[in-house]
Amino acid sequence: MAVPWYATDLTTLLLDMSSTTGWTALGGGAAGLNAPETDVFIQGSNCIDKSYWTNKTKGMIYNMGGGQTIASGDAVYMWLNYTAPNSLAIEISGGIQVLIGNLTTAFKQWYVKGSDTYAYGGWFCAVVDPTVDANTQTGSPTSTLQYFGAQAYLPTTAGPTKGYPFIIDAFRHGRVINITGGQVSDYATFVGMASTNDTTANRWGIFQAIDGGYLMQGKINLGQAGGAVDFRDSNRNISIANVKKVTAGFNAFEVLNVSSRVDWTNVQIAALGIVSKGTFVATDNATINKDTCVFTDMSTFSYLANSTILNSTYRRCGQITQSGATFTGCVIDKSTATKAMVASDVSVITDTTFISSGTGYGIEGFSTAGNYTLNSITFTGYAAGVSGTSGNEGIHILASSGVVNISINGTGNVPSYHTAGATVYITANQKSIYISNLVSGTEIHVYTTPGLTELTGIESSSTSWTWSYTPDDSSIFITLIKPGYKWIRYDGLTLSSSGISIIATQQADLGYSNPV
Repeated sequence: MAVPWYATDLTTLLLDMSSTTGWTALGGGAAGLNAPETDVFIQGSNCIDKSYWTNKTKGMIYNMGGGQTIASGDAVYMWLNYTAPNSLAIEISGGIQVLIGNLTTAFKQWYVKGSDTYAYGGWFCAVVDPTVDANTQTGSPTSTLQYFGAQAYLPTTAGPTKGYPFIIDAFRHGRVINITGGQVSDYATFVGMASTNDTTANRWGIFQAIDGGYLMQGKINLGQAGGAVDFRDSNRNISIANVKKVTAGFNAFEVLNVSSRVDWTNVQIAALGIVSKGTFVATDNATINKDTCVFTDMSTFSYLANSTILNSTYRRCGQITQSGATFTGCVIDKSTATKAMVASDVSVITDTTFISSGTGYGIEGFSTAGNYTLNSITFTGYAAGVSGTSGNEGIHILASSGVVNISINGTGNVPSYHTAGATVYITANQKSIYISNLVSGTEIHVYTTPGLTELTGIESSSTSWTWSYTPDDSSIFITLIKPGYKWIRYDGLTLSSSGISIIATQQADLGYSNPV
Protein backbone atom coordinates (compact mmCIF):
# COMPACT_ATOMS: atom_id res chain seq x y z
CA MET A 1 0.00 0.00 0.00
CA ALA A 2 0.89 3.68 -0.13
CA VAL A 3 1.48 6.10 2.72
CA PRO A 4 -1.62 6.93 4.80
CA TRP A 5 -4.00 9.44 3.34
CA TYR A 6 -6.56 11.36 5.42
CA ALA A 7 -9.23 13.33 3.57
CA THR A 8 -12.60 14.82 4.42
CA ASP A 9 -15.93 15.27 2.69
CA LEU A 10 -16.44 18.69 4.29
CA THR A 11 -17.69 21.39 1.94
CA THR A 12 -16.58 24.92 2.71
CA LEU A 13 -19.19 27.51 3.55
CA LEU A 14 -16.79 30.22 4.71
CA LEU A 15 -13.12 30.08 5.72
CA ASP A 16 -11.81 33.56 4.93
CA MET A 17 -13.11 36.33 7.21
CA SER A 18 -11.04 39.07 5.58
CA SER A 19 -13.90 41.60 5.73
CA THR A 20 -17.40 42.09 7.10
CA THR A 21 -18.89 41.91 3.60
CA GLY A 22 -21.84 39.53 3.57
CA TRP A 23 -22.23 39.67 7.34
CA THR A 24 -25.21 41.18 9.15
CA ALA A 25 -25.12 42.10 12.82
CA LEU A 26 -28.07 40.70 14.79
CA GLY A 27 -29.50 42.49 17.79
CA GLY A 28 -27.89 45.78 16.85
CA GLY A 29 -24.31 46.96 17.03
CA ALA A 30 -23.32 46.58 13.39
CA ALA A 31 -20.39 48.88 14.02
CA GLY A 32 -19.12 46.34 16.49
CA LEU A 33 -18.39 43.69 13.84
CA ASN A 34 -14.67 43.26 13.36
CA ALA A 35 -13.07 41.39 10.43
CA PRO A 36 -10.44 40.41 9.70
CA GLU A 37 -9.61 39.53 13.28
CA THR A 38 -6.03 38.24 13.03
CA ASP A 39 -5.20 37.64 16.71
CA VAL A 40 -7.58 34.97 18.00
CA PHE A 41 -8.42 32.81 14.95
CA ILE A 42 -8.51 28.99 15.17
CA GLN A 43 -8.40 28.17 11.43
CA GLY A 44 -6.59 29.82 8.55
CA SER A 45 -5.34 33.28 9.40
CA ASN A 46 -8.38 35.31 10.47
CA CYS A 47 -11.89 35.23 11.93
CA ILE A 48 -14.72 37.63 12.77
CA ASP A 49 -15.77 38.88 16.19
CA LYS A 50 -18.34 41.18 17.74
CA SER A 51 -18.11 43.79 20.47
CA TYR A 52 -19.47 43.43 24.00
CA TRP A 53 -23.09 43.61 25.09
CA THR A 54 -25.21 42.95 28.19
CA ASN A 55 -28.72 41.73 28.88
CA LYS A 56 -29.40 41.08 25.21
CA THR A 57 -29.15 38.53 22.40
CA LYS A 58 -26.66 39.54 19.74
CA GLY A 59 -24.60 37.88 17.04
CA MET A 60 -23.96 37.83 13.32
CA ILE A 61 -25.15 35.91 10.28
CA TYR A 62 -23.57 35.43 6.85
CA ASN A 63 -25.23 35.44 3.45
CA MET A 64 -23.93 32.64 1.20
CA GLY A 65 -25.60 34.28 -1.80
CA GLY A 66 -27.82 31.28 -2.49
CA GLY A 67 -29.29 28.16 -0.96
CA GLN A 68 -26.88 25.39 0.09
CA THR A 69 -27.54 21.64 -0.15
CA ILE A 70 -26.55 19.63 2.91
CA ALA A 71 -26.69 15.86 2.47
CA SER A 72 -28.89 13.73 4.70
CA GLY A 73 -27.11 12.86 7.93
CA ASP A 74 -24.49 15.58 7.50
CA ALA A 75 -24.15 18.66 9.64
CA VAL A 76 -22.78 22.19 9.77
CA TYR A 77 -19.44 22.44 11.61
CA MET A 78 -18.93 25.96 12.97
CA TRP A 79 -16.05 27.17 15.14
CA LEU A 80 -17.23 29.45 17.95
CA ASN A 81 -15.69 31.18 20.94
CA TYR A 82 -17.10 33.36 23.71
CA THR A 83 -14.48 34.78 26.02
CA ALA A 84 -16.76 35.55 29.00
CA PRO A 85 -18.66 32.25 29.29
CA ASN A 86 -19.98 32.76 32.82
CA SER A 87 -22.08 35.72 31.62
CA LEU A 88 -24.05 33.50 29.23
CA ALA A 89 -27.48 32.08 29.84
CA ILE A 90 -27.52 28.35 30.52
CA GLU A 91 -27.69 26.09 27.47
CA ILE A 92 -31.40 25.28 27.67
CA SER A 93 -32.09 29.03 27.70
CA GLY A 94 -29.99 29.65 24.60
CA GLY A 95 -26.60 30.77 25.87
CA ILE A 96 -24.92 30.18 22.48
CA GLN A 97 -27.01 29.48 19.39
CA VAL A 98 -26.21 28.35 15.85
CA LEU A 99 -28.41 30.02 13.23
CA ILE A 100 -29.44 28.74 9.78
CA GLY A 101 -32.13 30.30 7.63
CA ASN A 102 -33.13 32.03 4.43
CA LEU A 103 -33.11 35.70 5.54
CA THR A 104 -31.51 37.86 8.21
CA THR A 105 -34.98 37.98 9.73
CA ALA A 106 -35.95 34.34 9.16
CA PHE A 107 -33.75 31.63 10.68
CA LYS A 108 -33.86 28.64 13.01
CA GLN A 109 -31.91 28.61 16.27
CA TRP A 110 -30.18 25.58 17.82
CA TYR A 111 -28.90 25.93 21.38
CA VAL A 112 -25.40 24.43 21.57
CA LYS A 113 -23.74 25.80 24.74
CA GLY A 114 -24.41 27.80 27.87
CA SER A 115 -22.76 28.85 31.10
CA ASP A 116 -23.58 25.43 32.56
CA THR A 117 -21.94 23.42 29.74
CA TYR A 118 -19.20 25.86 28.70
CA ALA A 119 -17.84 27.04 32.02
CA TYR A 120 -14.21 27.37 30.91
CA GLY A 121 -14.86 28.91 27.53
CA GLY A 122 -12.48 28.59 24.58
CA TRP A 123 -12.87 27.47 20.98
CA PHE A 124 -15.32 24.68 20.26
CA CYS A 125 -16.70 23.28 17.02
CA ALA A 126 -20.50 23.38 17.13
CA VAL A 127 -22.22 20.67 15.10
CA VAL A 128 -25.80 21.10 13.85
CA ASP A 129 -27.84 18.99 11.44
CA PRO A 130 -30.41 21.43 9.98
CA THR A 131 -32.99 18.63 9.71
CA VAL A 132 -33.01 18.19 13.49
CA ASP A 133 -35.69 20.16 15.33
CA ALA A 134 -34.48 23.62 16.31
CA ASN A 135 -35.01 25.00 19.80
CA THR A 136 -36.75 28.08 18.45
CA GLN A 137 -36.80 30.36 15.42
CA THR A 138 -36.96 33.96 14.35
CA GLY A 139 -39.55 34.91 11.74
CA SER A 140 -40.79 32.25 9.33
CA PRO A 141 -37.77 30.48 7.82
CA THR A 142 -38.22 28.33 4.73
CA SER A 143 -36.25 25.22 3.75
CA THR A 144 -33.67 27.34 1.89
CA LEU A 145 -30.32 27.21 3.72
CA GLN A 146 -28.64 30.46 2.72
CA TYR A 147 -27.74 32.32 5.92
CA PHE A 148 -25.40 30.84 8.55
CA GLY A 149 -24.29 32.39 11.80
CA ALA A 150 -24.45 32.37 15.59
CA GLN A 151 -25.53 34.52 18.48
CA ALA A 152 -25.22 34.63 22.25
CA TYR A 153 -27.76 35.50 24.95
CA LEU A 154 -26.68 37.33 28.11
CA PRO A 155 -29.59 37.32 30.58
CA THR A 156 -28.23 40.00 32.95
CA THR A 157 -26.19 43.17 32.86
CA ALA A 158 -23.22 41.35 34.37
CA GLY A 159 -21.57 40.82 31.02
CA PRO A 160 -18.31 41.96 29.47
CA THR A 161 -17.91 45.71 29.07
CA LYS A 162 -15.01 45.82 26.67
CA GLY A 163 -13.44 43.97 23.78
CA TYR A 164 -14.91 41.60 21.21
CA PRO A 165 -15.95 38.51 23.21
CA PHE A 166 -18.03 36.66 20.58
CA ILE A 167 -16.03 35.06 17.75
CA ILE A 168 -16.86 32.95 14.68
CA ASP A 169 -14.31 31.20 12.52
CA ALA A 170 -14.51 28.64 9.71
CA PHE A 171 -17.76 26.85 8.99
CA ARG A 172 -18.40 23.95 6.64
CA HIS A 173 -20.84 21.10 6.16
CA GLY A 174 -20.23 17.36 5.92
CA ARG A 175 -19.27 14.69 8.40
CA VAL A 176 -16.61 12.19 7.24
CA ILE A 177 -12.87 11.60 7.40
CA ASN A 178 -11.86 9.02 4.78
CA ILE A 179 -8.65 7.08 5.44
CA THR A 180 -6.76 5.00 2.88
CA GLY A 181 -3.22 3.69 2.55
CA GLY A 182 -0.83 2.61 5.27
CA GLN A 183 2.21 0.38 5.10
CA VAL A 184 4.93 -1.20 7.25
CA SER A 185 6.47 1.42 9.56
CA ASP A 186 3.90 3.94 8.35
CA TYR A 187 0.45 2.60 9.14
CA ALA A 188 -2.65 4.78 9.27
CA THR A 189 -3.25 5.74 12.91
CA PHE A 190 -5.42 7.81 15.21
CA VAL A 191 -2.38 10.03 15.73
CA GLY A 192 -2.01 10.66 12.01
CA MET A 193 -5.71 11.38 11.61
CA ALA A 194 -5.74 13.91 14.46
CA SER A 195 -2.54 15.57 13.22
CA THR A 196 -4.13 16.14 9.82
CA ASN A 197 -7.41 17.30 11.34
CA ASP A 198 -5.66 19.74 13.68
CA THR A 199 -3.43 21.65 11.29
CA THR A 200 -4.31 25.35 11.22
CA ALA A 201 -5.11 25.07 7.54
CA ASN A 202 -7.68 22.33 8.25
CA ARG A 203 -9.26 22.42 11.72
CA TRP A 204 -11.98 20.10 10.47
CA GLY A 205 -13.43 19.56 13.95
CA ILE A 206 -14.15 15.87 13.29
CA PHE A 207 -11.29 14.14 15.14
CA GLN A 208 -9.09 16.36 17.27
CA ALA A 209 -6.40 15.80 19.87
CA ILE A 210 -7.34 16.80 23.43
CA ASP A 211 -5.63 16.35 26.78
CA GLY A 212 -5.43 12.62 27.47
CA GLY A 213 -6.69 11.47 24.09
CA TYR A 214 -8.95 12.46 21.22
CA LEU A 215 -12.42 13.92 20.67
CA MET A 216 -14.54 12.64 17.80
CA GLN A 217 -17.71 14.11 16.29
CA GLY A 218 -18.58 12.66 12.90
CA LYS A 219 -17.80 9.55 10.92
CA ILE A 220 -14.50 7.76 10.29
CA ASN A 221 -14.31 5.64 7.14
CA LEU A 222 -11.51 3.09 7.48
CA GLY A 223 -10.89 2.36 3.82
CA GLN A 224 -13.02 3.18 0.78
CA ALA A 225 -14.44 1.26 -2.13
CA GLY A 226 -11.58 2.51 -4.29
CA GLY A 227 -8.79 2.20 -1.75
CA ALA A 228 -7.98 -0.08 1.17
CA VAL A 229 -6.48 1.01 4.48
CA ASP A 230 -3.93 -0.61 6.79
CA PHE A 231 -4.79 1.03 10.10
CA ARG A 232 -2.90 -0.14 13.22
CA ASP A 233 -2.79 1.67 16.52
CA SER A 234 -2.70 0.98 20.25
CA ASN A 235 -3.08 2.58 23.69
CA ARG A 236 -5.49 5.34 22.64
CA ASN A 237 -8.38 7.00 24.52
CA ILE A 238 -11.17 8.41 22.37
CA SER A 239 -14.22 10.32 23.55
CA ILE A 240 -17.27 10.59 21.30
CA ALA A 241 -18.54 14.14 21.74
CA ASN A 242 -21.85 14.96 23.37
CA VAL A 243 -23.38 16.37 20.20
CA LYS A 244 -27.11 16.96 20.61
CA LYS A 245 -28.30 18.54 17.36
CA VAL A 246 -27.65 15.54 15.10
CA THR A 247 -29.30 12.21 14.27
CA ALA A 248 -28.62 8.97 16.16
CA GLY A 249 -26.30 7.55 13.51
CA PHE A 250 -24.13 10.64 13.16
CA ASN A 251 -21.08 9.35 15.03
CA ALA A 252 -19.71 6.18 13.44
CA PHE A 253 -16.77 4.01 12.41
CA GLU A 254 -17.14 2.07 9.15
CA VAL A 255 -14.68 -0.43 7.66
CA LEU A 256 -14.72 -0.57 3.86
CA ASN A 257 -12.87 -2.63 1.23
CA VAL A 258 -12.19 -6.36 1.79
CA SER A 259 -8.45 -5.69 1.41
CA SER A 260 -8.40 -3.35 4.39
CA ARG A 261 -6.88 -4.26 7.74
CA VAL A 262 -7.75 -2.64 11.06
CA ASP A 263 -5.80 -3.57 14.22
CA TRP A 264 -6.72 -1.91 17.53
CA THR A 265 -4.91 -2.86 20.75
CA ASN A 266 -5.91 -1.35 24.09
CA VAL A 267 -8.07 1.24 22.40
CA GLN A 268 -10.72 2.74 24.67
CA ILE A 269 -13.71 4.56 23.23
CA ALA A 270 -16.44 6.13 25.37
CA ALA A 271 -19.53 8.08 24.40
CA LEU A 272 -20.09 11.29 26.36
CA GLY A 273 -23.70 11.82 25.27
CA ILE A 274 -26.86 9.91 24.47
CA VAL A 275 -28.11 11.38 21.18
CA SER A 276 -25.44 9.82 18.95
CA LYS A 277 -23.37 7.33 20.93
CA GLY A 278 -21.28 5.96 18.09
CA THR A 279 -21.53 2.81 15.98
CA PHE A 280 -18.96 0.42 14.49
CA VAL A 281 -19.79 -1.50 11.32
CA ALA A 282 -17.75 -3.80 9.10
CA THR A 283 -19.50 -3.19 5.80
CA ASP A 284 -16.93 -5.27 3.91
CA ASN A 285 -15.32 -8.46 5.20
CA ALA A 286 -11.96 -6.85 5.90
CA THR A 287 -9.45 -8.17 8.45
CA ILE A 288 -10.32 -6.61 11.81
CA ASN A 289 -8.39 -7.40 15.00
CA LYS A 290 -9.31 -5.88 18.35
CA ASP A 291 -7.41 -6.88 21.49
CA THR A 292 -7.86 -5.59 25.03
CA CYS A 293 -10.18 -2.81 23.89
CA VAL A 294 -12.92 -1.21 25.98
CA PHE A 295 -16.07 0.33 24.51
CA THR A 296 -18.31 2.23 26.91
CA ASP A 297 -21.84 3.59 26.42
CA MET A 298 -21.66 3.26 22.64
CA SER A 299 -24.39 2.11 20.28
CA THR A 300 -24.33 -0.90 17.93
CA PHE A 301 -21.42 -3.00 16.60
CA SER A 302 -21.59 -5.14 13.47
CA TYR A 303 -18.84 -7.53 12.41
CA LEU A 304 -18.17 -10.15 9.73
CA ALA A 305 -16.29 -13.46 9.64
CA ASN A 306 -12.80 -11.92 9.28
CA SER A 307 -13.18 -10.00 12.53
CA THR A 308 -11.40 -11.29 15.65
CA ILE A 309 -12.18 -9.71 19.02
CA LEU A 310 -9.96 -10.74 21.94
CA ASN A 311 -10.09 -9.84 25.65
CA SER A 312 -12.31 -6.82 25.02
CA THR A 313 -15.15 -5.29 27.00
CA TYR A 314 -18.42 -3.81 25.72
CA ARG A 315 -19.89 -1.89 28.65
CA ARG A 316 -23.46 -0.58 28.39
CA CYS A 317 -23.31 -0.71 24.60
CA GLY A 318 -25.98 -1.57 22.05
CA GLN A 319 -26.47 -4.79 20.10
CA ILE A 320 -23.45 -6.66 18.74
CA THR A 321 -24.14 -8.45 15.45
CA GLN A 322 -21.58 -11.25 15.26
CA SER A 323 -22.01 -12.64 11.71
CA GLY A 324 -19.33 -15.25 12.27
CA ALA A 325 -16.76 -13.03 14.00
CA THR A 326 -14.53 -14.67 16.62
CA PHE A 327 -14.95 -13.52 20.24
CA THR A 328 -12.53 -14.85 22.85
CA GLY A 329 -12.05 -13.70 26.43
CA CYS A 330 -14.58 -10.87 26.11
CA VAL A 331 -17.06 -9.29 28.54
CA ILE A 332 -20.44 -8.05 27.34
CA ASP A 333 -21.50 -5.99 30.32
CA LYS A 334 -25.06 -4.71 30.79
CA SER A 335 -26.01 -4.28 27.16
CA THR A 336 -28.66 -1.64 26.52
CA ALA A 337 -30.21 -3.70 23.69
CA THR A 338 -32.99 -6.28 23.76
CA LYS A 339 -30.31 -8.81 22.77
CA ALA A 340 -26.69 -8.19 23.68
CA MET A 341 -25.41 -10.28 20.77
CA VAL A 342 -27.08 -11.69 17.67
CA ALA A 343 -24.95 -14.72 16.82
CA SER A 344 -24.80 -16.78 13.65
CA ASP A 345 -21.99 -19.11 14.84
CA VAL A 346 -21.73 -19.69 18.58
CA SER A 347 -18.86 -22.14 18.12
CA VAL A 348 -16.38 -19.23 17.70
CA ILE A 349 -17.54 -17.44 20.85
CA THR A 350 -15.39 -18.75 23.70
CA ASP A 351 -14.39 -17.80 27.24
CA THR A 352 -16.82 -14.88 27.15
CA THR A 353 -19.03 -13.46 29.90
CA PHE A 354 -22.46 -11.91 29.41
CA ILE A 355 -23.70 -9.74 32.29
CA SER A 356 -27.37 -8.78 32.28
CA SER A 357 -28.61 -5.24 32.80
CA GLY A 358 -31.88 -6.72 34.06
CA THR A 359 -33.58 -6.78 30.66
CA GLY A 360 -32.68 -8.30 27.31
CA TYR A 361 -31.21 -11.61 26.15
CA GLY A 362 -27.52 -12.44 26.27
CA ILE A 363 -27.27 -14.28 22.94
CA GLU A 364 -29.97 -14.52 20.29
CA GLY A 365 -29.57 -17.12 17.56
CA PHE A 366 -30.01 -20.91 17.14
CA SER A 367 -32.34 -20.27 14.24
CA THR A 368 -32.53 -23.89 13.09
CA ALA A 369 -32.93 -27.17 14.94
CA GLY A 370 -29.70 -29.06 15.54
CA ASN A 371 -26.71 -29.41 17.83
CA TYR A 372 -24.83 -26.44 19.28
CA THR A 373 -21.91 -26.06 21.68
CA LEU A 374 -21.25 -23.16 24.04
CA ASN A 375 -17.59 -23.07 25.04
CA SER A 376 -16.81 -21.47 28.41
CA ILE A 377 -19.60 -18.89 28.07
CA THR A 378 -20.85 -17.51 31.38
CA PHE A 379 -24.20 -15.79 31.89
CA THR A 380 -24.58 -13.59 34.98
CA GLY A 381 -27.69 -11.86 36.28
CA TYR A 382 -30.15 -13.34 33.76
CA ALA A 383 -33.55 -14.80 34.64
CA ALA A 384 -33.43 -17.75 37.00
CA GLY A 385 -34.60 -21.21 36.01
CA VAL A 386 -34.12 -22.93 32.69
CA SER A 387 -37.03 -22.07 30.43
CA GLY A 388 -38.76 -18.69 30.55
CA THR A 389 -40.41 -15.91 28.57
CA SER A 390 -39.35 -12.79 30.51
CA GLY A 391 -37.05 -11.47 27.77
CA ASN A 392 -34.14 -11.55 30.23
CA GLU A 393 -33.06 -15.12 29.51
CA GLY A 394 -29.43 -15.95 28.81
CA ILE A 395 -30.19 -17.20 25.31
CA HIS A 396 -33.03 -16.70 22.87
CA ILE A 397 -33.59 -19.70 20.61
CA LEU A 398 -35.20 -18.66 17.33
CA ALA A 399 -35.93 -22.16 15.98
CA SER A 400 -39.70 -22.59 16.01
CA SER A 401 -39.77 -26.37 15.64
CA GLY A 402 -37.62 -29.47 15.98
CA VAL A 403 -35.04 -30.17 18.66
CA VAL A 404 -32.18 -27.90 19.71
CA ASN A 405 -29.42 -29.68 21.67
CA ILE A 406 -27.00 -27.36 23.44
CA SER A 407 -23.83 -28.69 25.06
CA ILE A 408 -22.06 -26.54 27.64
CA ASN A 409 -18.28 -27.06 27.66
CA GLY A 410 -15.55 -25.64 29.84
CA THR A 411 -16.25 -23.21 32.67
CA GLY A 412 -19.55 -21.89 31.35
CA ASN A 413 -22.80 -22.25 33.26
CA VAL A 414 -26.22 -23.50 32.14
CA PRO A 415 -28.13 -20.45 30.85
CA SER A 416 -31.83 -19.80 31.06
CA TYR A 417 -33.49 -19.77 27.66
CA HIS A 418 -36.54 -18.57 25.75
CA THR A 419 -37.54 -20.73 22.82
CA ALA A 420 -39.66 -19.70 19.84
CA GLY A 421 -41.09 -23.23 19.74
CA ALA A 422 -38.27 -25.73 19.40
CA THR A 423 -37.78 -28.41 22.05
CA VAL A 424 -34.57 -27.61 23.91
CA TYR A 425 -32.14 -29.91 25.72
CA ILE A 426 -29.13 -28.44 27.53
CA THR A 427 -26.32 -30.57 28.91
CA ALA A 428 -23.40 -29.07 30.77
CA ASN A 429 -19.78 -30.19 30.58
CA GLN A 430 -20.67 -33.75 29.71
CA LYS A 431 -18.24 -36.52 30.57
CA SER A 432 -18.71 -40.24 30.12
CA ILE A 433 -18.39 -43.66 31.66
CA TYR A 434 -16.81 -45.89 29.06
CA ILE A 435 -16.50 -49.65 29.58
CA SER A 436 -14.68 -51.71 26.95
CA ASN A 437 -13.77 -55.39 26.52
CA LEU A 438 -17.26 -56.47 27.59
CA VAL A 439 -18.77 -59.82 26.92
CA SER A 440 -21.75 -59.23 24.68
CA GLY A 441 -25.05 -59.45 26.53
CA THR A 442 -23.69 -58.10 29.84
CA GLU A 443 -26.20 -56.41 32.16
CA ILE A 444 -24.82 -53.09 33.48
CA HIS A 445 -26.12 -50.90 36.33
CA VAL A 446 -24.84 -47.65 37.86
CA TYR A 447 -25.86 -46.81 41.47
CA THR A 448 -25.24 -43.94 43.83
CA THR A 449 -23.55 -44.52 47.18
CA PRO A 450 -25.05 -44.07 49.60
CA GLY A 451 -28.70 -44.31 48.66
CA LEU A 452 -28.44 -47.12 46.12
CA THR A 453 -30.36 -45.07 43.57
CA GLU A 454 -29.93 -46.44 40.08
CA LEU A 455 -28.74 -43.72 37.72
CA THR A 456 -28.73 -45.76 34.54
CA GLY A 457 -28.40 -49.29 33.24
CA ILE A 458 -28.73 -51.65 30.34
CA GLU A 459 -30.02 -55.22 30.20
CA SER A 460 -27.82 -56.45 27.38
CA SER A 461 -24.67 -54.70 26.15
CA SER A 462 -22.46 -55.01 23.13
CA THR A 463 -18.69 -55.29 23.59
CA SER A 464 -18.50 -51.69 24.87
CA TRP A 465 -20.85 -49.29 26.63
CA THR A 466 -20.92 -45.48 27.14
CA TRP A 467 -23.05 -43.25 29.33
CA SER A 468 -22.74 -39.43 29.49
CA TYR A 469 -23.13 -37.47 32.71
CA THR A 470 -22.73 -33.98 34.16
CA PRO A 471 -19.80 -33.95 36.61
CA ASP A 472 -20.85 -33.39 40.24
CA ASP A 473 -18.35 -35.67 42.06
CA SER A 474 -21.14 -37.98 43.27
CA SER A 475 -19.97 -41.37 44.61
CA ILE A 476 -21.13 -44.35 42.55
CA PHE A 477 -20.52 -48.02 41.94
CA ILE A 478 -21.06 -50.09 38.78
CA THR A 479 -22.15 -53.70 38.48
CA LEU A 480 -21.58 -56.12 35.59
CA ILE A 481 -23.78 -59.23 35.44
CA LYS A 482 -23.55 -61.90 32.79
CA PRO A 483 -24.87 -65.47 33.14
CA GLY A 484 -21.90 -67.84 33.13
CA TYR A 485 -19.51 -65.13 34.33
CA LYS A 486 -18.58 -63.93 37.78
CA TRP A 487 -20.54 -60.93 39.05
CA ILE A 488 -18.34 -57.75 39.14
CA ARG A 489 -18.75 -54.60 41.24
CA TYR A 490 -16.52 -51.51 40.71
CA ASP A 491 -16.44 -49.38 43.89
CA GLY A 492 -14.83 -46.05 44.81
CA LEU A 493 -15.87 -44.24 41.64
CA THR A 494 -17.02 -40.60 41.35
CA LEU A 495 -18.76 -38.67 38.59
CA SER A 496 -15.77 -36.36 38.16
CA SER A 497 -14.70 -34.03 35.39
CA SER A 498 -12.07 -36.57 34.37
CA GLY A 499 -14.56 -39.15 33.17
CA ILE A 500 -14.43 -42.88 33.91
CA SER A 501 -12.82 -45.49 31.68
CA ILE A 502 -12.89 -49.20 32.56
CA ILE A 503 -11.46 -52.19 30.74
CA ALA A 504 -13.67 -55.08 31.83
CA THR A 505 -12.04 -58.38 32.89
CA GLN A 506 -14.95 -60.74 33.13
CA GLN A 507 -14.06 -64.29 34.27
CA ALA A 508 -16.06 -67.38 33.56
CA ASP A 509 -17.92 -68.71 36.61
CA LEU A 510 -16.93 -72.38 36.65
CA GLY A 511 -19.41 -73.08 39.42
CA TYR A 512 -22.17 -71.73 37.23
CA SER A 513 -21.05 -73.84 34.32
CA ASN A 514 -20.63 -77.04 36.45
CA PRO A 515 -23.24 -76.96 39.23
CA VAL A 516 -22.76 -79.40 42.18
